[in-house]
Amino acid sequence: MTGRIVRLADGYDTLADATAIEDWASLLAFALAQPDADTAVHQMHRVAWQIIDHARAIKIREEARVALLERDSNIVRPQPAKAGVTKCA
Repeated sequence: MTGRIVRLADGYDTLADATAIEDWASLLAFALAQPDADTAVHQMHRVAWQIIDHARAIKIREEARVALLERDSNIVRPQPAKAGVTKCA
């Protein structure tokens, strides 16, 4: 694993989280590829939670960033269509 931390101008570690996701996912893939099933599965939920935590951190930051951009620039995000409702041309 690289362990490299990259601080962005806004103080968040998005690149570090992305690197950690890649590293933890690589470890998970390697561990699950082992021929011994007990070795492959034992404690892998901990690795999966590391991946989830880093991905969630990126998601939360991106959602906050988009909300700020929408607020500051008057961008209106299209709302998803309701089920069963179609638009006519």
